[in-house]
Amino acid sequence: MVREAHPKIGLCEVSCELNDDVDKGLQNKIIAHFAGEFRASIVRVWLRFHEFAYCDEKDNVTIIEERAERLHAYLNALKEKGVKDFSLLSWSFLYPADFDCKDGWAVPDPVAEKEKYVRFLTVQKKLYELIVQRFPEICYFEPTNEPDGVNGDFLHREGFMYGKTKEENAAYIYTQEEVVKIVLDLSYFVNQGVKKYNASAKVLFPGFWNTDDAPMYLTKVFSELQSGQYPSIGEKKSDKQEDFFEIMNFHPYSLKTGEIDEEWLQGQKRLYGVMQSFGVGDMPVWYTELGWSDFAKETEKQLIGGRFLKVFDVVEKELTFVKRMFLFRLCTLANKKECVGEDNFGLTYNIYSEQHAGEPKPVAIALAKYINGEDYDVAPLYKFAKK
Repeated sequence: MVREAHPKIGLCEVSCELNDDVDKGLQNKIIAHFAGEFRASIVRVWLRFHEFAYCDEKDNVTIIEERAERLHAYLNALKEKGVKDFSLLSWSFLYPADFDCKDGWAVPDPVAEKEKYVRFLTVQKKLYELIVQRFPEICYFEPTNEPDGVNGDFLHREGFMYGKTKEENAAYIYTQEEVVKIVLDLSYFVNQGVKKYNASAKVLFPGFWNTDDAPMYLTKVFSELQSGQYPSIGEKKSDKQEDFFEIMNFHPYSLKTGEIDEEWLQGQKRLYGVMQSFGVGDMPVWYTELGWSDFAKETEKQLIGGRFLKVFDVVEKELTFVKRMFLFRLCTLANKKECVGEDNFGLTYNIYSEQHAGEPKPVAIALAKYINGEDYDVAPLYKFAKK
């Protein structure tokens, strides 16, 4: 049975059949099944561009056919379960063939490496032009993810080394002002590529950390955008919002306490207040990552369902500017572990987990009943549970 999609509910998970070197429990059939049970109307599709396409020595971009087939298969599996929309996240960048900075998140310095920077942006634009033509069902696009991280993990200069400290990487970490410049330039070029073949498609602002610095970051973004000095390269400039992004994208993690308390609520209102102060209060806001890690603690596992429901209630009553919420993430990590926090996000246990393999966590049951009604039969949530 295909359930009617919920207009506000989305799902956020990484497919191991779409990307390399991903936990093998994150399979298309599992993601699609639960997208149907949670009545997700949209799925956030994580895609590593450097695996999906290649760029030759003349900066010509080509989608790899076998990878295109993988993406088609994934989208079709989701559509069969009632998913209507897709938001494509660039989980890594594509680089010109002669570039050395190919770790996925390195970006040439806009000032010191201006020529390389222009080529980098142009390559991204070309790839989006191809994607929009090949996959017309994808109408939402995220240029990158959490570029504002102070440690530089997802946006940095060539030379950045994972595993080193922030101090050791200091020379390769962009300042907040530099991040703002890159994000605006990238958003503009992505938007140009997307709109060329689908004028109704929308670019999202890259999701960002819910920290004390977030209001200042957002203030700088809109201040710079409305200055009319962007993109920072080339002769053509714009101060029009629709030339950069048309959907705001919060990652509303409760980083201090984990709770949906008054401090969290006021933080969300403060961010929206920044938008209003720049005259863009009518721009829809999406939560493309909404979730908690239980850190493998039984007490936390019992609390997370209630936190989700509290967010839904607050959004309905007070944060009415939030139009879509993506559940993050579907499964715990089992054979491609990262750290205790990241490994234990998940509404369900991984099919390769040592305990409770394939079973739903209490949060999955709470969400399914909230979305489908209290009389929902939870049996489908156990479809992949090990007997």
